[in-house]
Amino acid sequence: MFLALTRINATETARLLANLEDYERESAHNLRLGEVVVTPDQVLQGYEMPFAVILLRTATSSECSRVPDHHEIDGKQTFFFLVTPLTRTEWEIRRKSGHDVLMNNFEASRKDLFL
Repeated sequence: MFLALTRINATETARLLANLEDYERESAHNLRLGEVVVTPDQVLQGYEMPFAVILLRTATSSECSRVPDHHEIDGKQTFFFLVTPLTRTEWEIRRKSGHDVLMNNFEASRKDLFL
């Protein structure tokens, strides 16, 4: 299950989250913690979307700290991810230097977790 904190139009955020769900369904690939997805359209109906998003633990944000990493719903394990925006520069850092370097960069810059 994908969650996002947003300051942009809620409809556009919902579209972005729905695209992640569509990707999983169409590719038969379950996205996992730490995965990065480049967004296809950076501008949708006048709203600037992030270059990419990364899936983080919900507890990464104090606003979502009470949401578990996973929970059983109707006998099936459901995983929860905080969808966090990435700039092209942040995406390049992760691609070239790895996840840990990106997370250190987030901490040092006090990364804004809102879409």
